[in-house]
Amino acid sequence: MKSGVLYQLNDFYSIRNDAALIERRLNGNKLAAAHMKKAQSVARLLSWLPYVRGIAISGSLSKNFADENSDLDFFIITAANRLWIVRILYSILYKFASIAGVKHWFCLNYFVDELGLEIKERNIFTAVELSTLMPVKGADVFRSFFRVNNWVEKYLPNHIPNYSCLKEKSRGLFKRFAEWTMNFDYGNMVDNKLQAIFQKRFERQTTANKKSEKGLTIGAYEAGKHICKPLPEYFQPMILKKFEERFKAVEQKYNAQLTSREKILVSNFDE
Repeated sequence: MKSGVLYQLNDFYSIRNDAALIERRLNGNKLAAAHMKKAQSVARLLSWLPYVRGIAISGSLSKNFADENSDLDFFIITAANRLWIVRILYSILYKFASIAGVKHWFCLNYFVDELGLEIKERNIFTAVELSTLMPVKGADVFRSFFRVNNWVEKYLPNHIPNYSCLKEKSRGLFKRFAEWTMNFDYGNMVDNKLQAIFQKRFERQTTANKKSEKGLTIGAYEAGKHICKPLPEYFQPMILKKFEERFKAVEQKYNAQLTSREKILVSNFDE
């Protein structure tokens, strides 16, 4: 271990010599454990929506961390060509959650359907987000999802999908009936129409540059036929830039402390 590069703080390791990080980490882990049961209950409720084939806990909670401002974030996989029907049903549910004062329990910012499982943005940020997903419903569809996105192993070769929260249950009678009513050509027409409506709505909101309570641009979403997700250019470049800056800073500290012999060995290894 090189002095000034990596620090051991009790049972933790950090690139910062700050004992306050330990307390923050432990408090975050404790709060995450308290939120987890709530998230699982909300996920089971969301799984009742017609055409939802898979749902996973995402965001900071899936990384075993939470604070007083944390939302409950979820990743949704829908049946093929029914994403926007699910999206409108979620919007209605979100309105009721807002009235009840619990909208932060229902943050579904990322939807894909069974025909759009492959995630296009391939970088360390998306790799971490995908690898930490905690499926609650839909083991089969998530196995397909992780198989399609096996590029994550390039960034995280030890990644093993976490199915510890998985609770499978067959589709209820109401859900099957609701899906049956839309399993015809007009179901495709409805989904296409809803996609067009949401796309225009997102464009208007983005043009108006409205901000959410957390300062994020409202409407900054991609509204594709098989995907609905935040536009990466609004936040990913900033996060990736910070990661690169911190990585280079650590690398410089490490290289500065290498002996001449160690520098030769590292140089030969790189070659």
